[in-house]
Amino acid sequence: MREDKLQELERKALAAAHEYWEEYTHQNGRQDNMLTWVRNDDTEEMLCLTKGGYTSQLSNFINKLG
Repeated sequence: MREDKLQELERKALAAAHEYWEEYTHQNGRQDNMLTWVRNDDTEEMLCLTKGGYTSQLSNFINKLG
């Protein structure tokens, strides 16, 4: 994959995660440490780690953005 395409996808994923964070804290009135972004040093992929039921909630939110 070309570097510019990878950077664009990473930017969109970060924007979606940030928007989800804003919506979540607005609805729930609190800020949990629900998302953690890490980079795989071998593949240089960004991985989004989530806690509890946040995985399906974040997935549904991202699907609505498309």
